[in-house]
Amino acid sequence: MSKQPGDNQDYRKETVKRILPCLDVEEEMIKSNNKRHGLEGLLYTLQLQLIGKRYLIVLDDVWITEDEYKNFCSSIVDDEKCSESHAYGLPRGLGGTVIVTSRADELAKGIVGEENLHRLEQISDPESCWKIFKDSVHSDGEQFSRQLETQKDKITEKCAGLPLAAKMMGQIAHEKLLSNETTKCG
Repeated sequence: MSKQPGDNQDYRKETVKRILPCLDVEEEMIKSNNKRHGLEGLLYTLQLQLIGKRYLIVLDDVWITEDEYKNFCSSIVDDEKCSESHAYGLPRGLGGTVIVTSRADELAKGIVGEENLHRLEQISDPESCWKIFKDSVHSDGEQFSRQLETQKDKITEKCAGLPLAAKMMGQIAHEKLLSNETTKCG
């Protein structure tokens, strides 16, 4: 959900425009519906693609705090703007699910509702973060650096119990190891 170059200022449209290609909707149809009918046309296209199907949509790292995302997954209310609600494009009843990840607690609560909110806790065992870090460092069979082993406590402290932080730090360390090997060989 991070902003992309060339994104429209209407984040509601951009969200739907990113989902539709994943459902094999042709780019020309997306552009045409957007131009002719705006958000309402895009949501209708989304609804047509999903109706009668089970689906899982993951909106990762939602950070936009505008009111348009409030009640994203809520039931449609009877008013003239219901066809401009994201919920209009997400048919109910056949097992369709939307997962939203966000670091902004209030934003996530507004999108999915308090009853559907699941807060992820930090890992209390530093060894688990260390294993995630190590797995990321030698993801392609690369030899694990002894220098990294000596910094184990410092690395696990920086991870702060967050698995994603451990994975990202491991990927960065992996890239550095590869670039150091390239420098030595070249």
